[in-house]
Amino acid sequence: MIVQPSSRALFTGFAFLFQVCLLANFSVRRWRPALERRYGWLVYALSLPALLLSAVFLADGEPSIIWAGPLVLFAWGGFGY
Repeated sequence: MIVQPSSRALFTGFAFLFQVCLLANFSVRRWRPALERRYGWLVYALSLPALLLSAVFLADGEPSIIWAGPLVLFAWGGFGY
């Protein structure tokens, strides 16, 4: 069995969570636009924990591909908001 560091598992879990949120947001945007306009900001608000996650990865000495992903997500959330 391959054992991964906890930060990699955290990265993978957050990535799946965010992708599910994006899928739900874009589905709601198509079928119920008023609902998306009301609660769509929550998807962009997930970029704030991503900034914290990026700092944790940087402190753990992870490669740049790991800590740069949440940092880019934070920038995207800022533009989207």
